[in-house]
Amino acid sequence: MYSFAFPNGLYVPYQITELLKYFRILRLFNNKINLYSFEEICDNRVIISQSIDKNKFSSDENFKQQIFYRFCLAKITNSIYPCTSHEIVEDIETSTNNYSISKDRLQYMFDKMDELKLRSYKYSDFYDAMYW
Repeated sequence: MYSFAFPNGLYVPYQITELLKYFRILRLFNNKINLYSFEEICDNRVIISQSIDKNKFSSDENFKQQIFYRFCLAKITNSIYPCTSHEIVEDIETSTNNYSISKDRLQYMFDKMDELKLRSYKYSDFYDAMYW
């Protein structure tokens, strides 16, 4: 098996040690901006991502400002900024799922990544590069 995501991002330290015996990458999340180099991800095999779900932003404008800031931070530090959402929805305003991102917000992210010349990674991009 390749990766494991902790339910609600909750864990106790011994779980990490044990699960790394069976999974290449462990996925956690919190509300902080976490930046990594490609090598750090391959060496540590534990990625803590930041939620970009609906319930984390007060408005579309707030979302855009925060994402742009985070992407600029990743750009100037030459880092990878992992982020997580649980479901893609048509309209963020009418969605009842607080753990979702709209197609428009996702498109904004890809447009900003393109503008800033940032690369998008999937977890599987790290598998071949890591010692396991």
